[in-house]
Amino acid sequence: MRRRTALLIPLVLGFVSSTAWAQGKGHKRGDRDDDIVARLDTTVTVQRGGRVSLGIVSGRIIVTAGSGSSVRIHATLEDGGRFRFRATDSGAELGVEADDHELGDAHVEVSVPAGVLIAANTVSGDISVRDTRGVVEAHTVSGDVAVTGAAERVSAESVSGDVEVRGVTASVRAQSVSGNVQAENVSGDVQGETVSGDIILHDVRSRSARASTTSGDVEYDGTIGGDGRYEFQSHSGDVRISLPSGADATVTVETFSGELDSDVPITLQPGQVMTPSRRLSFKVGNGSGQLSVRSFSGDITIRRGSGAH
Repeated sequence: MRRRTALLIPLVLGFVSSTAWAQGKGHKRGDRDDDIVARLDTTVTVQRGGRVSLGIVSGRIIVTAGSGSSVRIHATLEDGGRFRFRATDSGAELGVEADDHELGDAHVEVSVPAGVLIAANTVSGDISVRDTRGVVEAHTVSGDVAVTGAAERVSAESVSGDVEVRGVTASVRAQSVSGNVQAENVSGDVQGETVSGDIILHDVRSRSARASTTSGDVEYDGTIGGDGRYEFQSHSGDVRISLPSGADATVTVETFSGELDSDVPITLQPGQVMTPSRRLSFKVGNGSGQLSVRSFSGDITIRRGSGAH
């Protein structure tokens, strides 16, 4: 007896007005029957602010910005398995189905209107989302994640791959376990986490930025706002901070066996001495912001930046 395994991923849209199939089979509005195909070409119309969710087991997901109000999906599944797609007036579902657990790689390309929320998930594959100008949620286990041109909120996660977020006006949460995390040209709060990779935050304009890694290095180049809070730490890696000119912050530095190198003048407060754990605090400007830099066995470097952010 052949067993059928199905993975259904919701594709929730503002509304669905039309569906066209490459095999020539179409759905009228309101149909609720499933179509199971190994190749899918379809176009649906959505309202601004709708949600597009895409899920595969292995392969690649690529999402780009289109024009108008149409979502266009082109997907192929190789070497076993089929797509399952269901569309109704209120939404649709896209997933993959395999007989006897035989499932090949999928390649999914989607074009969406600006402002649509994207939720993309894979187990073993890369995810790329470009210039959609909306919320992005992208999660994979063993692939890389790259997000550019998003807005409002970005959640990008991988277990064993790298995570990159660039050119976004959004709050960013970027996480990996064994990969590197990089955020560049970001306007919004940033949180970066990894275990054995590096974290690089460059050209960040934020009131709150945090980065934490166990064995990797941390680099930060961005704002240190007077009402902001910034926390950067590594257990065994180095931490390098570029402090913009005109920054106002109380800086707390702590390391156990690492070295501190700063070209920013450090003035200890009256009665303050270096503790056995080598922890000290000093003010830059009026000291209104909060900057915390920690590394247990790595070096800490603080450099004066070339200009204010």
